[in-house]
Amino acid sequence: MTESNFEFIYKDAYGYQLRATIQTFNETTKEWKAADISGFSTQQFKIEKPDRTDVVLDADFETDGIDGVLVYTLPLNSTLFDQVGWYQMQALLSNATQYFPTSKVGFTIDDPL
Repeated sequence: MTESNFEFIYKDAYGYQLRATIQTFNETTKEWKAADISGFSTQQFKIEKPDRTDVVLDADFETDGIDGVLVYTLPLNSTLFDQVGWYQMQALLSNATQYFPTSKVGFTIDDPL
């Protein structure tokens, strides 16, 4: 996972959409491109909170998975971002024959004014 939207997230946020693009590196062209993840039947985000507890969320394809984009929208009264500090997120993809955890992305949750 090399692209995400983790800027300006505040404690106790809800309605926020976690969005990540799963990418692969092409050795020939030396470029990153969106990975086709449409063949994975299970898509999840694993979040590690500042107190080291883990939360696993069922993510969805934004479209059909060919673009590599996963999304999850925080529901009203979500307690996911109930702590100020450093969080890490990793996408977990699986199907009957494969399990693919992505690289981790770190981000900070701040207190609102």
